[in-house]
Amino acid sequence: MAFNIIENISLCRLGGFAGSNPEVLGSVLPISNTEERLLLDKALPHGIEPGKFVLERLNNKHIISYVFSMKAKEAGTRDDLASIAVVLPADKRVNVESFQILFKLVIESFVAEIDKVDVTKLKHMIERIYNGINKGEKISIDDVNIDVPSIVKSKKLHLVTEVERIAGRIL
Repeated sequence: MAFNIIENISLCRLGGFAGSNPEVLGSVLPISNTEERLLLDKALPHGIEPGKFVLERLNNKHIISYVFSMKAKEAGTRDDLASIAVVLPADKRVNVESFQILFKLVIESFVAEIDKVDVTKLKHMIERIYNGINKGEKISIDDVNIDVPSIVKSKKLHLVTEVERIAGRIL
């Protein structure tokens, strides 16, 4: 897998306290303020519940996110709503359906621990996911090991479709 499938991956949050606004807590690559607002609308759509996967389209990109809850730091406030949002190009070569399967399997490996870890660890996790999928290598975080190449092979996922080239001239 030499093709960078994931353009960017971000950690977003909506605080559980009154008057909170959605925010991007971290992103592997920098994003502009305009991109941030658009990303937040898609990564944390209104009315979404924890434990859901969302596929949205934004201009010429696909955004796949997993929404979960993060434990509140202060007693008496609701848990925060958070998401891990992956941005994929709307390139015809990227097979979004296959990527969704891979992303779900990767996230499901972490789902038991994801709401218990702190923001710093979550930022580390999204960086590992970004690198593991784009480089086609194993993802290891603490006790969780995900063999991305084995998943792709066993599930027969085609993340990138090769474009056929026709040799010669057409008259």
